[in-house]
Amino acid sequence: MDIIKDVEQFEFYEKRVNEELFLGSVFPRCVFKRRPTSIGFFDSGYMTSKELFRGLKSLCDDFDEDGFVFMMLHPDPIKYYFDTFGYFPAARFSRNDDELVFDQFVLRDDGPSGVISAIAFQVFEIAILSDDGGFIVYGKRADELGVIDVLRKSLPIRTEPISKHLNDIIMDCETAYREIRNFRPPITKREFLDAWQCA
Repeated sequence: MDIIKDVEQFEFYEKRVNEELFLGSVFPRCVFKRRPTSIGFFDSGYMTSKELFRGLKSLCDDFDEDGFVFMMLHPDPIKYYFDTFGYFPAARFSRNDDELVFDQFVLRDDGPSGVISAIAFQVFEIAILSDDGGFIVYGKRADELGVIDVLRKSLPIRTEPISKHLNDIIMDCETAYREIRNFRPPITKREFLDAWQCA
């Protein structure tokens, strides 16, 4: 694991996030700029979980990716987090990293006295990008939902490549809609399914 401490390096990954995601979109409408290929939803409570970490490592193995970058997008990673705690809420993990390393990263709490700095408690919004663009993850706590997209154009739209590794936490589109329909500003089932192209 390499915690990102350099502004230039952080901005490099931030640029990649902006190339992949419409961050101004109203989630759970589709936030991906590329057409979703193989998507699966998960409860946002798993955004900093061992289950998600293990599944992403397995996806790295499947797609021969060396690793991925985890970034907290909100609260503001520069104006709030870096200025308050002295490092970015972002790190690159290799597919060989142990889940204990991920746990230490998201539970690291060395902020000023009386301020909890642990990402697991601070995070409201995340993005995870694989090194070579094989998959992307987005999650937002307020919407109680996260989504993984495997960006392999040769795959039809389905959840199998993801659920194979994340079976305990992954939801299909229908289940995800049932989970969020009562917690959101109105979005019809048809709008939701069309947005994610899983109709």
